[in-house]
Order: sequence, then structure tokens, then C-alpha cells
Amino acid sequence: MDRAPHTPSPPQRRADPKLSKLAVAALILALLPLCPPVNLLGAIMGLLAHRRILVAQGRLRGMGLARAAIVAGITLSLLASILLGRLLEAYRTQFEGEMVSTIEQVIEASIEDRPAEVSARWTAAGSPVPSLDEIERFGGELARRYGRARRVSIVAFTQTGILAPEVQAAVIFHFDTAELNGSVELELVMGQLQLTPSFRIRSILVADPERGDLGLPAEPAGD
Repeated sequence: MDRAPHTPSPPQRRADPKLSKLAVAALILALLPLCPPVNLLGAIMGLLAHRRILVAQGRLRGMGLARAAIVAGITLSLLASILLGRLLEAYRTQFEGEMVSTIEQVIEASIEDRPAEVSARWTAAGSPVPSLDEIERFGGELARRYGRARRVSIVAFTQTGILAPEVQAAVIFHFDTAELNGSVELELVMGQLQLTPSFRIRSILVADPERGDLGLPAEPAGD
């Protein structure tokens, strides 16, 4: 009995590999600007996508996207961290400079008998505003003891948060005839359209262990 000739079946077409969604998401996260943690997450996801594509043995594509996510995520996370660090350092420098400027202006205006200028630099929130007579006495005693004010140096300052209103600063007052430690309490003032910090004074203390401390507002008698 004759058999029909064998007809080979046509080769089955291999399905096109799917694009790895993980690789796509990894690249998107890796390229987000100024987001170091997110960029690093994109790099990690790129590594995972790279491994999955290798294990899939041709059923997934997107190896180039995964590799780009790894490189871009690591690079941008490093660059963004450096840039943000420099921005924070610049803000801290400006923050401290504004504090010094405010304290120096108040001390200078006190010594040069401009009490209204000192009063304008004072805050009315949560602390008593010294009277003009009290400011005149404070400035007059500073001038009598130490002469002119030269400058103020910030030793350290503390703040409960990056935008917390209260700032405590340990300072050194440089006068003509003395350099004295002291402390200043300030209030951070930030307006809605104001990008740079500004300050108001809450209290000033010039510590003099030999002649007695000078404070503004003055300590109540008997304390």
C-alpha cells in the first residue's frame, strides 16, 4: 500500500519578545532631575530588569534601557547629591551671615545711641520689647566698658527645624577693648515671596565674669 508523501509542517513562528516594563520604569525613575533617592532606585530597578531579561532567554527585550537606567541612575544620583549639598551649604552660609549682620546692626545701633533702630529690629512675638530708655542704658554701658563694637562671630547655633522660627546662637562679641562670649536669641522671619532669611532679635546677653553680664532685655532686679 502506497503511503502519501510526508509533508513537513511549517516551522512555528516564534513570538516577538515583549518589552520589559521594569526596564522602562527604571529608566524613567533614573532620569528624574534632582531626586538622588529616586535616581538610585531607578539604577537598582535597572539591575533587576537586566537580570530578568537575561533569565528570559530572548522572551524579553529592553536590555539597552536597563543598562541606560543603571548608568543614568548612578550618575544622576551622585551629581544631584553634590549639587544639593552645595545648595544647602550656600544657604547655611547665607543663613549665618544674615544672623551676624542683624546682631552687629543691633549692637552698633545700641552703642551709637540709636534706640529706635534697635527697637525696629526686635520681635514682638513671645518676648518683651525693650523700652527706648532700656536700650539707651544697655548701649551706654557697652560703650563705657568696651568702646566701639568691631564684629560678631557665631560660635554655634541651634534650631528645632530647618524653618523653625526660634534660633539660639552662641557668639563672641569683639569690641575695642575686649572679646566676650555671649548668646543671642533670634526669630527667623520668612515672607511668602522671600527666598532669603531675615531675623529679628529676641534677647542679647553679653557675658562678663569680671564686671557683670549685660543683657537686653535687662534681667529683673534680684534675679
